[in-house]
Amino acid sequence: EPTAPRPQSAAAPTEFSFTVWQALKVYVFWLIIIAGFAAGYALNIQTTQQVPYLEGMGIPRVVAGAVLGTMGLIGAPMRLIVGWLIDRFGTRSIRYWYAIGLSLMVVGMIILIQARSVELVWVFALVFGSGQGMTVTSPVVMIANYFGPGAYSTIYATRLAFLRIATVTAPLLSAWLFDTLGSYQLAFII
Repeated sequence: EPTAPRPQSAAAPTEFSFTVWQALKVYVFWLIIIAGFAAGYALNIQTTQQVPYLEGMGIPRVVAGAVLGTMGLIGAPMRLIVGWLIDRFGTRSIRYWYAIGLSLMVVGMIILIQARSVELVWVFALVFGSGQGMTVTSPVVMIANYFGPGAYSTIYATRLAFLRIATVTAPLLSAWLFDTLGSYQLAFII
């Protein structure tokens, strides 16, 4: 059974290559999928349910939309920053940037659940958007680093296929929970 090799530095050449079937047998691949699923789930709940949630708090629709847009605006430069950080500190640092990004998304969700003012909602947008941006760049490099270039496209596409489950289920589950319970609270906690 193949195991994932240790990450190499950014300057070191890749001397190995996994097939997609080998990658599927390695726990690291499944950890990357689970983490991506969690990030995708949180992001898709936010992009589909955030405006109605904020309107329910009494925040005007235009402000709620601006909060959603701010998340994207904050996330975009974070992708570049994380790429630079990975280049600067080497590929061994990828997991830390990914973990920080996921942690910021969790903290952002906690802020949103606890928010009782529009100011805290803006803090949520900054924190969650930063985390979301960090979680985009890291897996791209992580998969190349752990599994090599030979089947990179197939391995990455396999990861994305699993992540589409989160893309589809997150909005449906959160909408169903709202319709059933009258609140987004549980959907945001999950």
